[in-house]
Amino acid sequence: MISTWWGLGLVAVGVAVVSMLATAYAARRADRISVVDVTWGLALAAVAVVAAIVGTGTPWRRWVVAVIVVVWGARLSRHIFSRSRGSGEDPRYAAMLGGGGMGAAVRRVYVPQGLAICLLALPIMATSQCAAA
Repeated sequence: MISTWWGLGLVAVGVAVVSMLATAYAARRADRISVVDVTWGLALAAVAVVAAIVGTGTPWRRWVVAVIVVVWGARLSRHIFSRSRGSGEDPRYAAMLGGGGMGAAVRRVYVPQGLAICLLALPIMATSQCAAA
């Protein structure tokens, strides 16, 4: 069931929801919304690995895509983490939230970025379902 398009879509939504909830918790503890930037690559890497495991497409293609996405996601997350380490809130997020607190962060940051993760997961899911021609 999970290997269908709908199943993989639910996996992507689940990964996005769990990752955004964990990020919101981490952001609250760090008192910085900008920690969400680190989550991007890791969430897409998780979707790629699950899609490679349960997909019905050509196995080597599923795993090549998963490895590429994991390497890219880990590199991106590491780079953003090391770049922002020790600094305060990103001015873009501070301006976007305007002192609105966690409610504004959920509406303006976490939900849109969770939806974007789902959108960016579509090509990964498509690859996991494609058979060799």
